[in-house]
Amino acid sequence: MVDVVYLQIDGSLHEGGGQIIRSSMALSNILQKPIQLKNIRVNRPNPGLNNQLMGAIKLMREITKAQVEGDKQKSLKITYEPQMKIKSGNYAGGSQSAAAISLMVQSLIPTMIFGKAQSTIKLSGGSDVNKSPPLETIQRILKPLLEKMGVHFNYNLITEGYYPRGGGQIQLEVQPIADYIKPINITKRTIINKIYLQFILTETCEKAQKDYFRPLKKDIISFLVSKQSGIKEEDIEFEVDVKQIKNKKYKECYSIVAHAYGSEDNYFAFSFYNDDDLVVEDASQKVYENFVKELSEGGCLDEYHQDQLLLYMALANGESQIRVNPAITDHSLACFYVLKEFIPEVKIDVIDEEVEGRKSKIIKIAGVGFKNQ
Repeated sequence: MVDVVYLQIDGSLHEGGGQIIRSSMALSNILQKPIQLKNIRVNRPNPGLNNQLMGAIKLMREITKAQVEGDKQKSLKITYEPQMKIKSGNYAGGSQSAAAISLMVQSLIPTMIFGKAQSTIKLSGGSDVNKSPPLETIQRILKPLLEKMGVHFNYNLITEGYYPRGGGQIQLEVQPIADYIKPINITKRTIINKIYLQFILTETCEKAQKDYFRPLKKDIISFLVSKQSGIKEEDIEFEVDVKQIKNKKYKECYSIVAHAYGSEDNYFAFSFYNDDDLVVEDASQKVYENFVKELSEGGCLDEYHQDQLLLYMALANGESQIRVNPAITDHSLACFYVLKEFIPEVKIDVIDEEVEGRKSKIIKIAGVGFKNQ
């Protein structure tokens, strides 16, 4: 009997959270490499495996009939060994808590595109919860970005689920790629001329019936007009979406999501979950501050999408480049670490650039051309 050699992954490095675990499990399934994950979320307030990671592991294990040890709540170490290639099909899983559905999706999409047929997965948990991308952002930003790389998926929202109760459910459909992931090139910063705002307010918030969003809209338009030459207020397309939910934990505002789009391939997302239970006006000011911070630099993508393309870029058939803001996030550094452990030959370069007085970095990855076969 041959002893299994496990690739050792240290979950305490860089962001020290779920990013290392999710990307490691996806690459383990794709590349058929057994792994041992240690120090899982060891520096977090509640160290070890949480509900969201447990839900993802259970599903990933089923997809490749993986042998897993240590997969229990608060575990600091697991071993994960795929026993078969990725099997397309119908699956169901997730969490009965408010664990973020969108974070589970981050493991499942890159895995299932290397199947042989469409896969359909019913996922349960929180549809919009703190410290995770809102589902609306996955639909409006991550989806078009991945489509440029030949990656296609859809989801249908069955039930909404908010913190602290959860109870949300989606049906995710993922198509297999044809041969290779395509490289992506997003390096040209263009005029930001389209804005989307989503307010999730409590059902008792009377401001939902008023023009409560106008100050935020006015501030955003004023900023865009003052910082971009050749654009007028009437050139900016604005969309506002309002949801009212039952939630006794918050007085007025559950969350605000803002998206900004360029005239070409520029995508920015800012989500604010109201942990401090601020009134709508104060929550709006937080969103505006994040908006200004991101768009004052020279990147083409926000900090939250900076890391979500890296795994695809490393597996793509050719060189990819994305322009991001000057600060490389801990999530991106964690992804660089995982990619180099799984694919030592992958070449990753980060280049400082300044264009028209705005600083940025180019992340360049020479993809290894991993074929779906």
